[in-house]
Amino acid sequence: MSPRSLLVLAAILMASCLSPAAQGNDMPVAAKIVDVPSERRDWGEPIGNIHVTFADGHAELWTRQGRCMHVHHALSGLVGWTRYSSRNSYGEPVNNIVRVMISPNHWHDFQAGPFIEDWSFTDNDTTIVIKSRGRHGPAAYRQYSLSNGKLIAAAKGITPFAELPAWAQPLADDRP
Repeated sequence: MSPRSLLVLAAILMASCLSPAAQGNDMPVAAKIVDVPSERRDWGEPIGNIHVTFADGHAELWTRQGRCMHVHHALSGLVGWTRYSSRNSYGEPVNNIVRVMISPNHWHDFQAGPFIEDWSFTDNDTTIVIKSRGRHGPAAYRQYSLSNGKLIAAAKGITPFAELPAWAQPLADDRP
């Protein structure tokens, strides 16, 4: 087989394992950050590459640039994380993108920043909710569809907890 044929075959095989409808041993069952201390510096939380473990026991390193944070794995097999491409003038990583892998050749990048503090898969892994803010001030919440990558709703965190939409409350600052 030619190298191109092998790549196409690998992409087809991996696409089946990352699909939310995937069954069996080829579905991701865990994801974590492999710390890259030179990227973390004194930030205080892991920054590094994405390491994914599959049901059959094999593992893969999905990133190589070491600029990933806040990795999440959904029960459906989806894996996502925040990433940054630059640091601000204080040297802080400006993680303003959530990347969710739909398949090896299909992902959605969700811009929500400048600093993404938290995010989660919601609605049976059909949407994500992202909490972000500037260096200071109130949080902003955004809900996106995973099927098309479009913004569904947005809210600001300056209202009391009870006034935030139900989809934003699990990530709220002042949740009970």
